[in-house]
Amino acid sequence: MMNTAELNPNLIAAPHEVGLSAKRLTCISTTSQKFIDEERLAGSVTVVARRGKVAHFEASGMMNVEASKPMQRDTIFPIYSMTKPIAAAAVMMLCEEGKLQLDAPASTYLPELGELKVAADAEGESLTLVEADRDMTVRDLMRPHRRTARGALEGKQLMKSESVELMTRNHLPEYLIPLDKKPDERYAGLGFGLGVSVRVQQTGWVPASQVGEYGWIGGASTEFWISPRDELVAITLAQHIPFSELSERVKPLAYAAILKE
Repeated sequence: MMNTAELNPNLIAAPHEVGLSAKRLTCISTTSQKFIDEERLAGSVTVVARRGKVAHFEASGMMNVEASKPMQRDTIFPIYSMTKPIAAAAVMMLCEEGKLQLDAPASTYLPELGELKVAADAEGESLTLVEADRDMTVRDLMRPHRRTARGALEGKQLMKSESVELMTRNHLPEYLIPLDKKPDERYAGLGFGLGVSVRVQQTGWVPASQVGEYGWIGGASTEFWISPRDELVAITLAQHIPFSELSERVKPLAYAAILKE
């Protein structure tokens, strides 16, 4: 679950103070409202931050339509697979403390993962299982699956910057990229780090995406993504299955809000 509670005032800035256009950020509000007006979503929360400061944080629509409860900025959302980057960050912290090793067999820590079988067909056309050539490692578990500011949160260092870099670097071999063969499909141009997807190529799916951008989604239309190059962070929270297009619409608007300096 994610609670978007009121923020520490030290983490909030006017858009221009962090090189963002207030006028262009209002386009995110307009887009969110359009989804609600068209009944594509009941409500949403959107966040855009830059250089460690939140410049846009808005709740739109309804949290509970039947009870006529408006969406709040501190509404709690089930985030499903968006827990993976959080778990991955915890694993990296344990590695820093010497309590885990990334390349140790996962069965060292979870014996239930010993003697695994794997699919024999690399194309996924069949599910014939065979014995694995090697043990699954902790690193393997983290590949398919956040970044605080260089591993820090509210001024407190949680992870070493080296751990953040390792976590957010592509770990897939080139022969597995692209994951989607068509350049306009969702996973085209993506690799995987440790707990996050990593943009390794620009594609037609969301042309605004920058190489080096990373993030993850939750199955009921929640997503975060981060562009280290632009020092930009965005979060979209909604509750809709199948996955809503809101985050795809917000992403180019967030990038467009960056002021040229």
